Amino acid sequence: MRPTAAQAGAPGSQAAAPALPALLADRQGVVFVATARGVESLRVPRRYWGTQVGVVPIPASDEEIRAAELGPPPDAGTWPQVVSRPDLLAPALSRLVSGEHVELSLQPGRDGLKASLLTAHGDEQPFPIAPKDALGFLAAVFQHAPRGVVTTGLQKPPRVLLSVRPAVRRHEYRLRLAGVVAVGPPSTLSDIGLSPAVLEMALESLDRLAGIMLVSGAPTSGRSTTLELMAAALVARGRRGGRIGARRPASKVDLTWLADAVPDWPFPESLRAAGSDFVLIETLEGPGDLVLAARLAASGCLVLAGAPAAEPEALARTVERDLEAGSAPAVPVVVLSQALVRTVCRGCLTWRTIPAEEARRHRFHRRDVEEMERRGGLAVPVGGGCGDCAGTGALGLTGVFEQVGPDAGAGTLPRLREDGWRKALQGIACLDDVATLPGAQRSLRTLREIMVHAGLGPAGIELPSLDERRRAPATGPAAPPATRASPPAARRETPAATPAAPEADLLARLLREAGAGTKVDPQALPRLAATLAERGAGQASLQGSLAIARGFRLAAHAVNSALIAARIASCLGSDVDAAGIALLALVHDAGLLDAGVDPDADLPAVLSEEVLDPKEARLAPSAALRRLGLVDTGLDGLVGQVHALLRFDPPAAAERARADLRAQVVALASLVDLHFQAQAVMEQHGRRFNPSLFRALLRAIPIFPIGALVELSSGDLARIVSLNEDNHFRPRVEIAAATGAEGLAERRVVDLARAPFLHIRQRVSGLVPGAVPAAAPARGGAR
Repeated sequence: MRPTAAQAGAPGSQAAAPALPALLADRQGVVFVATARGVESLRVPRRYWGTQVGVVPIPASDEEIRAAELGPPPDAGTWPQVVSRPDLLAPALSRLVSGEHVELSLQPGRDGLKASLLTAHGDEQPFPIAPKDALGFLAAVFQHAPRGVVTTGLQKPPRVLLSVRPAVRRHEYRLRLAGVVAVGPPSTLSDIGLSPAVLEMALESLDRLAGIMLVSGAPTSGRSTTLELMAAALVARGRRGGRIGARRPASKVDLTWLADAVPDWPFPESLRAAGSDFVLIETLEGPGDLVLAARLAASGCLVLAGAPAAEPEALARTVERDLEAGSAPAVPVVVLSQALVRTVCRGCLTWRTIPAEEARRHRFHRRDVEEMERRGGLAVPVGGGCGDCAGTGALGLTGVFEQVGPDAGAGTLPRLREDGWRKALQGIACLDDVATLPGAQRSLRTLREIMVHAGLGPAGIELPSLDERRRAPATGPAAPPATRASPPAARRETPAATPAAPEADLLARLLREAGAGTKVDPQALPRLAATLAERGAGQASLQGSLAIARGFRLAAHAVNSALIAARIASCLGSDVDAAGIALLALVHDAGLLDAGVDPDADLPAVLSEEVLDPKEARLAPSAALRRLGLVDTGLDGLVGQVHALLRFDPPAAAERARADLRAQVVALASLVDLHFQAQAVMEQHGRRFNPSLFRALLRAIPIFPIGALVELSSGDLARIVSLNEDNHFRPRVEIAAATGAEGLAERRVVDLARAPFLHIRQRVSGLVPGAVPAAAPARGGAR
C-alpha cells in the first residue's frame, strides 16, 4: 500500500510540520502542484525551469495533502506525485452524460475542495468529495486539461472528451463534456485524418534511410499517437527501432528501450551500432538534444521526435538555425504539425450560416467571399446535439495536419488552418475547433485550390446557398451538400476582360497636355492609377485587359505596365501599395516626352526604350513630373531606379539589392509588356530581379493558366487544375478521356511534378469532355 503524505514525513513530526507540495499532473509542459502555502513559498525544482514549462499552483488544505495517496516522484529532486483516481470521476460524468447537469464546478482552496453540479439554468447541487479523495480527484481532472479522453465507466458512451477551463472566480475550474469518442484509438496512419497528399508525403519521408522527422503539436494534439503509428509503420516494413523516453509497457509497437533522455547516453555512434534503423524520441528538450539527434541521423538512422506546438515553417527555420549554431551535420528535416479537432455528429447534423463578413474575418479568399455574398452566406454543417453525442454535437476526433520539408516546401500542401476549414466544409470537423486553429494572421487560399493541394481532386467545394440549405434536411445522417462537385454549368465564370483602351487614351491626352505646357489636374493620374490597380488585382484575364497597340505606343505601354505591375503586386503576398506601384508604372517613361516621343503615336516595336531615347532624357523625369502635377512625390528617384534595372548592361548585385521593391516590380512589368511573354523575360533577364518577383510573375501570368487545355506527351487531353510553385512547367492536370459506348468521361488527376515520363506537349483549343472552356491564351491584339 502506498504511503500517505503524513506517513511519508519524519516520525513524530506529522502534526507540527507543514504539508509539503504534491504533484497533481504533468501535462507535457504544464505542471499542476497542490500546495497549502502560497506560490511565493513554492520552490520549483530545476526540472521545471525554463520558458517551455508553466507551473500552476493549486491551493489545498493541509488535511487533504496529508491524507492523499502519494507515489514516488517522477525524477529525483521533484515533488511526490499524487496517485490519480479516475474512478472518482464516474459519478460526475454519469450526471453530465444523462443531461441532468451541464457542468461540474471545482473550487480548491486552503479550507478544502468545494464541488457542485450546475444545470443549464444556473442551479447548483453540491457534489461532496472526501478530503482523502480530493487530490486524487483533482489529479484525474488535471491530467486531462485542457481536453482529454476520459473513460466514463458506463456502457454507453464508454469514453468522452472532457473539457477543463478556468471560471470567473479565482481558482475555480469548470468541467464540461466536449464530445463523445465512440471508436478506439487509430491503428494506422490513414486513420488519423491525413489528407491523401500529406499521407503520401509522410510515407515518403518515412522511406528515408536517414534524417529527422519532427511531429509538432500541443499536449492534446495526438502527437504521441502519431509517433507510435509511424514507428509501427516502419516496423511493419521490416525496420528495427529503439525508443528514447519513458518506458511504455502498454505500447502497441515493440521497440528496444535505449535511454530515458537523449543526454543520458550522448554517443550517437553506439546507438546506431545497437542495430536500430530508426529511433523514436518522445520529446526533444532543447538545442542540445537536437544536435545529438542530427548526429544520430548523420550516422544512417531515421529519427522520429516530438516537438512543441509551433508553425511548421517557423519551427523548420529554428531547427536549421540551431543545427548551424551547434555545428551539427546537415541532415534532411521534415516537420509535421498537427492539431486535434472534434468531428460533427452525423445523427444530429444541422446547418449554420456564416455571413460573408464573418468569412472575411476568418481570412477567406476574396473570390470565395464574393461567392458567399452572391449566395447569401456559407452554410456549414454543425451538430445540434442528440443522445449519441450526449448533447454535445460532436462524435469522435480527427486530426488536421501541415507538413513542411525538403520535398514539401511552403505552399505545396495545405496549411494547418486550411486543412481544418476543408474538413469543416466537408462536414467532418467542428466549426468551433477549426476557428481557433493557429494561422489566422494569414489569408486562406481558394477552397478549390485547397482541395487540389490536399490531393482530393479539382472538383472543389460548392458553397451552398441559403435556399439549398433550407431545402436540405435539418437533421439526419446524410452528408452535407458542401462537398459535392459542382457541374460545369453551375461554376462561377471569370469576369470578362475588356481592353484598357479608354485608360490609354486618357493617359495619352494627359501626357500631350503636359508636353504642351497645359496645367494638368494633379489628382488625375492618381485616380487613373487607382483604377488600374483595382483592375490589375481583379479576377479578369490579364491578357484580355491589356491595351492594344500595333507597335510601341507610349500611353498603351504605360497602362499595360501598370496593369501587369498591379497583378504582380497582388501575387507577392505582402502588404504592398498597388496604387502607388501603378502610378509609378504610368510615369516611368514620362521623360520620353522631353525626347520628342508622341505618347499616342504607333512606333515600331522595340525591346528597350534605349532605342527611342539615346540621350537618356528618360532618366531625368523631374520636369515632366512637375508638369503632370506630381511634385514632391519621390517618383523621380524611383523612375531612375526603374531605368537602372532596364538598361542593357545588367546592374551590379549591390545596386539590385538597393533597388526599391516598387521599382523592381515596375521594371519587370515593363519588360513583360515589351517582350510579350513572361518566359522570355525570365530567360533573358533572370539575373536582374529577385527570384520572389519571378515567382509572383508566374502566379500573375502563368505559363499554363488554370483552366487551359493542353495535350500531354501520352496524347491525352487535359485541363490545368493547379499550379506547382516549384515547377510551373509541370502543373497538376485533370485528364478526361472518353470511355464506353456512351462517351462518358473518366477523370483522373495527375501531378506532373511526380510523373517524370509525362509532360505537356502543347496548348490546344477545344473542349475536354465535361470540362469548361479555357480562357483564350492570346493577348488582346497584335502589337
